[in-house]
This record gives sequence, C-alpha cells and structure tokens, in this order.
Amino acid sequence: MVTYQDLLQQCKREPHEFLYLLLNPLVAIDPEEKLHIEQLRSKFSITVVPRADFAHTPEQCPQLLTLALPVQDADVDLLDKALDWALGELGYDRRYVCGWLISDEGPMDVAQMIADHCIVRDSDKALQRNLLPLFEPLRIELMQGASDAGWLDGWLGCVSSWIYVTANGELASLRRKAAKPWDNALPESISRAQFHARAVGSLLLAWQRTQAMLPSNAARLALEQIRTAHLLGLFGLEDQLVFGLNRLTIHPKYERHPAVLSAIQQAALGKTPLAVGFEKIDDLVWDEIADMSR
Repeated sequence: MVTYQDLLQQCKREPHEFLYLLLNPLVAIDPEEKLHIEQLRSKFSITVVPRADFAHTPEQCPQLLTLALPVQDADVDLLDKALDWALGELGYDRRYVCGWLISDEGPMDVAQMIADHCIVRDSDKALQRNLLPLFEPLRIELMQGASDAGWLDGWLGCVSSWIYVTANGELASLRRKAAKPWDNALPESISRAQFHARAVGSLLLAWQRTQAMLPSNAARLALEQIRTAHLLGLFGLEDQLVFGLNRLTIHPKYERHPAVLSAIQQAALGKTPLAVGFEKIDDLVWDEIADMSR
C-alpha cells in the first residue's frame, strides 16, 4: 500500500522549485471536506487552469494549489489527506486529485501551460484541434504507456515531475528528461489510447468491483480489451465492457471458443446484446472455456 513517505520521496525537489497540487472541481465533493477548494482557499494560493472549454465558468476549471514555495516545506497534513483521497478514487476515469507537480515556474505560468497543452490535433489532421483533459490521471497513465519520452518531455513543458496515482493504486511519476519544444500533434499511439480513455475507465471500475487485485499494468490491459472489442465490431460501451471484463476474469482468449465467437458476431451485427448472448451459453461451456489452455 502506498504511504505518505512514498509520496514525500516522489515529491523531492530542488531548492528553486515549487510544489503544486492539481484538483479537478468537476468531481463534486462535500463542501465541508477539508480538501474542498473553498476550504483550502484561506490557507493556500489557488490558480485557475484556464481550460478553453470552460472559459466562462472558471470555477469548473482545474485548480492549481501551491503546496510549497521554493525552499519551503509542504503542508504535511494536506499531502497525506490528498494521497488518501486519491487512493479512494481508484477505478474512476475522472478524479478530484489529479496529481502533484514540481516546477521552477510560478503558478500562473504552470496553469497556462497545462491549459495550452490540452489543446491537441491528430498528426494527420493539420488544422483540426481538439481539447482533451490530459491532466486527468488515467489519461496521463495511458499517455505514459503509449508514447516515447521525447514527446512527453515536450508535453510536460515547464513541469519537471508530474506525480499521480495509477489505476491500481501505485504512485507513478512522469519526469521530464530534457526541455523539448511542445508539439501539439498527438502521436498515433497516444491518439488511439485517448480515443478509448472513457471506456477504459469504465472497464477498470467494473474490474475493480470484482474484488480483483488489479495488476500494475491494469490500464494497459484494459485498453487492450477495449481495442480488441472495437476491432471485433463491438462499438457499444456495454458490449465492450462485457467483452473486456470476461476476457480479464475468465480467459484472455475466450473469443476463440465457437460459442463465444457466435455471441460476439450477433452483438456486432446489432442483433443481440453481448450480455444476453452470453447468458444463453451453458455453464458447462463456461467451465470448458475457463479450462482452455492459455
């Protein structure tokens, strides 16, 4: 289990660097909670991250809280509380605690950089720009697993380290190896992963609810299931979740069985939802599938 000491170790910084906490107010929490933005405002400096799609509602934009100025110690209680909160959000694609950021730039510059680096374009569509909430932990985890370090160095911009909690409750960090110019053209691997991000989040939550201990590569495995479902013609979210969860919990190649394949084909044609098709498969067949050689 991740501890406060683990987080403290990850948040080590140079004397000239700031430490920030990024919170997402689109995730509603009780106004009486000590981690609520309004509860924190009297004690900490908070800067709005001006995401373009919420220009007229800044209270809905991400909020960058200055945890510590250079050569200043961070608030121990708030660090611990934020970590506990982040660990309680596992499985959700959208989370309140988005991460701890280290930078030698002040809060206005960091906030603007985060907002700017959420405006991206597909590499094959030179003029079409989209806004993706790439500050969300799951999206960062998917980026980290799908891209080369050079592009991520550019995306990090003035942030030297971005620490976040992964889908299975581990601490991970995105660390800038060298200053690189920002290229807003998404590499194809990242674009594919981000396209499925919401479905991946839903599958991770369903997987977690089976009481399974998620592996360290849970996000990558969930993405693999969603992409496979998509390739098999399962475009509806419910069908994708049914396909993916069974693949993760029963057998990783269970679609090889004729009964399963037939149900998938019927769902892909829009004739029978996959869950209904699977209900028609005899329990003895499921036992046979579970015992198939992996």
